Amino acid sequence: MIIATGNNFGAGEICFKDYQTDNMVVLQGKFVVDASHEAFQNADILEIYVPTLTLGKSTEVPAYMVGKAMDYNDLMQPRGTIVKTWLKGHNTICIEKITDWDIGTELTYYFALAYISLGKRAEYKREGGVTLKLTEPSVDGEWRLSTQGMCVVRDNWVFCCAPFDDLYSSEDDIPFTFRLEGLPDDIELDIPMIGNDSSWARPGNHMPEFHIKGDLFSCEKGLPESINHQNGDQFFHFFAVRSGKNADKE
Repeated sequence: MIIATGNNFGAGEICFKDYQTDNMVVLQGKFVVDASHEAFQNADILEIYVPTLTLGKSTEVPAYMVGKAMDYNDLMQPRGTIVKTWLKGHNTICIEKITDWDIGTELTYYFALAYISLGKRAEYKREGGVTLKLTEPSVDGEWRLSTQGMCVVRDNWVFCCAPFDDLYSSEDDIPFTFRLEGLPDDIELDIPMIGNDSSWARPGNHMPEFHIKGDLFSCEKGLPESINHQNGDQFFHFFAVRSGKNADKE
């Protein structure tokens, strides 16, 4: 676990689960930012200061930023986008600042990502691939996982890209759960699902939050009408740090 030593945008305590090697840093965490804070307003690049990381400079990788905006029923719903992040030195995480969207002043940032070194050659073996299977939806609806996804389970971390051909409940705004069998039981994180609304003119994309614990995916508030009953193409994309008995064996 990493506890940040500070930041330049007025946020409170920021913590990350982490897994680090000489070639890779996996970070997992979530924090809320007040975009009306003077420090946020004055920052050009958002910076989080952390204890020394194994990597000093990284490639750019995306995190999720979610606020709220009106849907076509004039209801406030979570909408967001990806933002670029990178490591600047061994003690600073940088985040691209986006201010030209009207998605409110309370912004939630989700880190579920892996950094690799910039300008350094390293071998990354594609090992630990598993096939996911969607089971046990708790409510009626259409639940079909696409065959185009990919999941890698390693001793210390997991990568999951899970697109759906169909994912919607028979009723709007009702909580539900389902399982993606194949994921290990020692991961836990909050992560947005990326919706499919390319014809919608509002800023960003539908990004309702799910809680993942092991292979169980929970949507506490259910899906609103504006994202429920979409024609597929929703997906999850995340790295997660494992905390079980196999951790630290790599």
